Amino acid sequence: MAAYFDTIALPRVQKVMFAPKWKDGEPARVPTNEEVKRTPRLVKVLRLEGYEDALHNLVSDETIGREAPRAKAFKEKVGGDAYRLTYMARLPLEASASMLNLAKLEHPFAYTIEVIGEDGPRTETVDLVETFNFLYGLYVQRIESWRDEAGKRDYRAVKAKKADGRRVLVLWRDMDKLDPAVEREFLEARLKQDGPFDEAWINGDCAVPGVQSLDGLFKRLLEEEER
Repeated sequence: MAAYFDTIALPRVQKVMFAPKWKDGEPARVPTNEEVKRTPRLVKVLRLEGYEDALHNLVSDETIGREAPRAKAFKEKVGGDAYRLTYMARLPLEASASMLNLAKLEHPFAYTIEVIGEDGPRTETVDLVETFNFLYGLYVQRIESWRDEAGKRDYRAVKAKKADGRRVLVLWRDMDKLDPAVEREFLEARLKQDGPFDEAWINGDCAVPGVQSLDGLFKRLLEEEER
């Protein structure tokens, strides 16, 4: 959309949220109580990776050459039909930090890739939480911040539903210096307070019974989307 989104589309949305009618750049009247009640207070803006960014994320011939031995071993293991190029590399390519690498889910809030801007490549943070929500088809109801004071750890808790009505909880946290025993005590108490849930997911491994690692699911969803 080039600059039209920031200069035309977004200002129009902001204006209509403030007042229903405008004239000469000013509100023509104030909104009624019913209009205020029905007007959303938040607008979510999604910036998708562009075609140029995808090209930028491709690895060089030099990188592919260094990865050839592992690529050959992988191909022999899974078979020729299953071996194909995907945006999400099945074999982590250390030389390409811009490739989406699920091995880095230990730090989900600090995940970045390179995108192409007017002044060349720049680093952007990837919202893995939103990406997973969309890929898994979640209808998000609440997003909460949980704090484990004993473990000195913050959690992002996504409470959602699937299309079939199943209640889903998705937890995200930074795993640096994680103590599984401390985490288990905290999460089991929170699950009793906020549950029950039909499904509970978390990035990385977890010692809490019934809470599954989302890493494998995330990878599978990305590969299915690629097809």
